[in-house]
Amino acid sequence: DVRGSERELLGRMAPKRRQHISTGAKKGVTTAFSTRLEDLREFYGMLVEHGARHRYPVRDWPYFAALSEVFGPSGSLGLVLGSVGGTRASALLGVRFGRVAYPLYAPNTPAARGAPVGDLVHWAWLGWAREVGCQEVDFGSSGTHVPPRDTDVNLGIYRFKVELGCRLE
Repeated sequence: DVRGSERELLGRMAPKRRQHISTGAKKGVTTAFSTRLEDLREFYGMLVEHGARHRYPVRDWPYFAALSEVFGPSGSLGLVLGSVGGTRASALLGVRFGRVAYPLYAPNTPAARGAPVGDLVHWAWLGWAREVGCQEVDFGSSGTHVPPRDTDVNLGIYRFKVELGCRLE
């Protein structure tokens, strides 16, 4: 639920996530929202690299170009790029359908290690979702058991989502 004030939204997050968001700039983290096709191409390069590093398949470029063509003109394609010390380190791409936003891809580069860039990228993306009229963000499954087990491979993803203020439905 992304309704309410920014303060209320932050209040639903874990203290660690709030701290990362409030101190990220002091650690050289910056974020930028973009609708430029060149930035989507840069994002795609990051995603391909991330996929190769973590051994998962990535769709071909025409899929992402189609996302831009279909969702871009109405302002329903959200891309946030994050940097650490001027080096691109993280990104988040998602779409909006009506009043619900859906994050689709969130690659990181090795430059993200040790910096709260992922938290700030997610915070900026949530801000975009709010600006375009969304009331909810569907972060999807974390691929864990319900309830999650300590042995679940994606337990870290589950915890990250909970710490952002997500609730299981």
